[in-house]
Amino acid sequence: MHLNDLKSNYHLRPFLSPLSLCKLDLSREIDRIFDSRWTCQVPRRLAAIPAPSTLANRTIVDIKSVVKRFSVSYKSVCSYFLSGYSGKVQHILGSFDRERDGEDTIASMLLVDLDTVFFFYSMDIRVRPTDWVARFVQKVLEFVEELSAENQYLIRKKVFDMARHAIDVSLGVSESVSFVEIQNMLLVLSPLGSEFILEESYLQSLLEKFLEREAPGHECTYFMWVTLMLYIRDSKNHAVLRRTLIDRMLLRFEEDDYCLDSSELFMHLMDCLTCPWVEDVDKLKLLSLASRRHAKLPTTQPEQRKLLKRFEGRRFFVDWHDREWAAKRLEKKKYAYPYE
Repeated sequence: MHLNDLKSNYHLRPFLSPLSLCKLDLSREIDRIFDSRWTCQVPRRLAAIPAPSTLANRTIVDIKSVVKRFSVSYKSVCSYFLSGYSGKVQHILGSFDRERDGEDTIASMLLVDLDTVFFFYSMDIRVRPTDWVARFVQKVLEFVEELSAENQYLIRKKVFDMARHAIDVSLGVSESVSFVEIQNMLLVLSPLGSEFILEESYLQSLLEKFLEREAPGHECTYFMWVTLMLYIRDSKNHAVLRRTLIDRMLLRFEEDDYCLDSSELFMHLMDCLTCPWVEDVDKLKLLSLASRRHAKLPTTQPEQRKLLKRFEGRRFFVDWHDREWAAKRLEKKKYAYPYE
């Protein structure tokens, strides 16, 4: 390729870079993996998987060998892989026939795919891959609702174990990991209900780590507060954490000199006032703190109680009464990436 008028300087630019070649091979490897999931005889049906963990390990090794062959980083291909792989899984789920394929077979396949997806995610714990994993798991959990109680338990237990491990890895891998990744993992765990829920001590330590690492002045941000409150909701086993979150919220409004000049604090105020798990006595304290810096808010307790009455059963930014509200917000998120 000549770039000067005399054509004396010659420059070579590879239009097929190692990254492009790696993505091509990853695409072929994904096709091969899912082609092998079907039997050869007609009519084709899903092949039995007697040892899901063995197949998962073999699948992971095959994918790792492709990445190693081209010496590219996992970060450069993670979103590409998760997009292609999750798309193949969803295609199988959409064409699944219980009588033809067998419920145990599809459950075993999902165990393999969860292992594979979470392994690849552990290589690149950032917002974009976390979003892919959260969407993928959400689709899987919706699908398994139609399966037997035994298979539902297997898949839900696998999701819980892998998501908790992903949170542990994200905290240990990099100091730059933000609460966004943790929030999406909690979204993954939320549909599991009370049967699989992170214990209070674990969530307390999680909150403390992020308060120490990210929040100036050890304040609990609106984002952290809403995420954790949505996750624990009215759980009796998380009463201490809920009290901690409420106290942190009150402390923030007490110490902030620009209360309600910030859009984040305004959102925090409105969602605290509509949250059904914050007692009225705490909401009155909150209104008293906010009214010191905002003349339009009621200052007497009768007026404040009247305002709280108007807030009952209403929503502002967060719909506390809809258990699927956060998951629906996840579905609405859109990313536009070139060449993906």
